Amino acid sequence: MNHVRSQQLLWWIAWRIKRLREDRGVSQEMMYMDTQIHVARIETAKVNITLSTLEVICRYFGISFSEFFQGLCEEEYLDMKPPVSRVKSRKQQ
Repeated sequence: MNHVRSQQLLWWIAWRIKRLREDRGVSQEMMYMDTQIHVARIETAKVNITLSTLEVICRYFGISFSEFFQGLCEEEYLDMKPPVSRVKSRKQQ
């Protein structure tokens, strides 16, 4: 079975989780201790998050799915570009 991925959607979800976490002053470590979710992996937009995991994250922040996805179809999402990697490739070093 092939898994379908929308990289742009994963970037948006990663950005949204990071924004929620930072707005509330929650570190990745604190969130892991509270939820047992490796949010750092999710925030890289390299993993395809499950709805079950997203439900735990939404409950953690006290928001609904609809609140989480608010703004998804707005211009901000449609124009979103991948984050610039802070890790230099071997060619750049």
